[in-house]
Amino acid sequence: MKTIRIALMITAVVLVAVPASAQNWFWGVTWGLSVPTDEFREYIDKESWRNFGLEGRKFVSSNQSVGLSFNWSVFNQETREATDLSGTTIAGDQFRYVNAFPMLLTMHQYIGDDEGMQLHLGVGVGTSYIERRTEVGLWAFVDKTWHLHLAPEVGFTFPMGWRTKAFIMGRYNLTSETQGFQYSWLDIRVGIVSL
Repeated sequence: MKTIRIALMITAVVLVAVPASAQNWFWGVTWGLSVPTDEFREYIDKESWRNFGLEGRKFVSSNQSVGLSFNWSVFNQETREATDLSGTTIAGDQFRYVNAFPMLLTMHQYIGDDEGMQLHLGVGVGTSYIERRTEVGLWAFVDKTWHLHLAPEVGFTFPMGWRTKAFIMGRYNLTSETQGFQYSWLDIRVGIVSL
């Protein structure tokens, strides 16, 4: 509940304070569903609704932007499935957690009328800080790693009135392998942006 309150406060600050600061900027907040894929799904196979993001994009032409994207995705699962941690097989009740913090430089291409619905195609490149934690009984195994991150994206924006648009997007997140583990997940997000 505390996380939701913090996310709502950040959203209010971004939507109220930022629009006055610069023209040709696209500021937004997102929330959505994250679904682990590939190797990551073998560790946690449960989707998560704990996914929050901030987007800032500067239009360099009428249909292209560059920007920054900061996200926080939280995954967790309870299982009794045996797992290999640091070369040791662990069995018993386990609580598995992953906190992922992608920080990306983004580029987007927009197709369609600025006053109506627009399709956007984009890509984000950057880094992710990922904390993976497995708790078994009194023991906790924690890995904190940095990864290179690639994130292609497709989405739509819809005008809502007074310098505001809603959007929906899908983003595939893929990290480099670090300490023998690679993460990948699909985000489906909705958001609101202020122009």
